[in-house]
Amino acid sequence: MGLLSTAASGLQAQTNRLDMISNNIANLDTVGYQSVDTNFANTLTQVYGQSPVAANVPGRQSPPGLSLGTGVYALTPTRSFTQGAIVQTGNPLDFAIGGGGFFTVRAANGQAAYTRAGQMQWSVDGRTGHMILTNQNGNPLLLSNGRVIDGNAIQTNTLSVSPSGVVTAKSTAGAVVRLGQLGLVAVAHPGSALHSLGADLYGLNPGYTATPITAGAAAASAIGQVQSGALEMSNVNLTDQMTSMVVTQHDFGMASQAVNIADKMMGLANSL
Repeated sequence: MGLLSTAASGLQAQTNRLDMISNNIANLDTVGYQSVDTNFANTLTQVYGQSPVAANVPGRQSPPGLSLGTGVYALTPTRSFTQGAIVQTGNPLDFAIGGGGFFTVRAANGQAAYTRAGQMQWSVDGRTGHMILTNQNGNPLLLSNGRVIDGNAIQTNTLSVSPSGVVTAKSTAGAVVRLGQLGLVAVAHPGSALHSLGADLYGLNPGYTATPITAGAAAASAIGQVQSGALEMSNVNLTDQMTSMVVTQHDFGMASQAVNIADKMMGLANSL
């Protein structure tokens, strides 16, 4: 049964990878989507890594010099946070972050969440009845002080965000007012530090921190600079995904052949 279970693990692993590839391709045009890849590990060291070395030791599970493989399994998917293409939209409520960095929004549980999808809109706050700036899913966009961008006392069509993330607008009286600094943050090693919350939102894993990007730091470097009237598109490379799909299909086919061979061998053994 060893061959059959080993081949079956290969089928499951390649199925998982094909699911990831399909999801990447489906999100080719999703604003701010970060592509995902699946890595694999050999189960041998997990099961037999502590087997006695000497051939005459009781409990040895393979002859000297022979490794007994037990298959493969898919590791936790890894997400790529490389920069996607920046597309000009002309919509003043569309924002793209140049280089590294994330917008901060309020998740449904009230906690801070992070995203690179900068497609914003004015929505009604159910608690106050005021118009506030949110993403497309209704999560409020937060300033560096944790407050929302309230449109109650401003002319909402005059909202402007500088490259360093400073938010200004005209008041109802016509005066230009500074609403605050966008809650832009930098996250070191985001592929390890962040986990997906769905809808292109990410939460911090334990032991990691999100460092605020100040207006001065954003102005002094390309990291965290905001482009108004533009969106960062998905970073999915279609050519890479199609190539990976072909390789995955080939690997799946080889694992299927191994299952067929195992079935024939067991049938032959039963006929003896």
